[in-house]
Amino acid sequence: NRDEVRRVREYLLRNRSEFYPRFMSIPLEEVSSIPVDTLYKVAIRTGNYASFEPITGSVDALVASGDLGLIRDPALRSHLVSFLEAAEDSKVGKASVDHFFVRVLERYASLGGPHGPSSDPVNPFTAEAFVRLRQDEEWVSRARLLRGMGYVYAGELSTVEAAIDSVLVHLDANLTP
Repeated sequence: NRDEVRRVREYLLRNRSEFYPRFMSIPLEEVSSIPVDTLYKVAIRTGNYASFEPITGSVDALVASGDLGLIRDPALRSHLVSFLEAAEDSKVGKASVDHFFVRVLERYASLGGPHGPSSDPVNPFTAEAFVRLRQDEEWVSRARLLRGMGYVYAGELSTVEAAIDSVLVHLDANLTP
């Protein structure tokens, strides 16, 4: 869980600081001189995000069965419950981002997408598609909001990450002789 939550948070923060600004900073008059696959990578990441699906089966089973009391360290029990609560709370942010992500994809599709890399023989991405995305205020607005929502979700995931770290510290303390 710790590695996955970090990977997702880093992606969401990188999307905010790199992908969208890069998409908006490419001058439209220079689009035709940029390799199409580069344009595709910039455009596709702008409307993308990542999400965290915590693995909680063992802790859920302990709580559901009432066996959480088998863990003798009250601090560890408390941190396990805090992790579950933080993971559950982050699902609200994830659901919001999921919902809005669909709106971004719908608009993308209405503009002639989805497109693949230039090697996609059925529907390759083109420089014209990049320009069409950039000039569509509704799509740009949706992508901008998705980016902001992803940033908020990344903040929620920092709480999950802190809870995981607390559990690991207490596990280590209980397992070290």
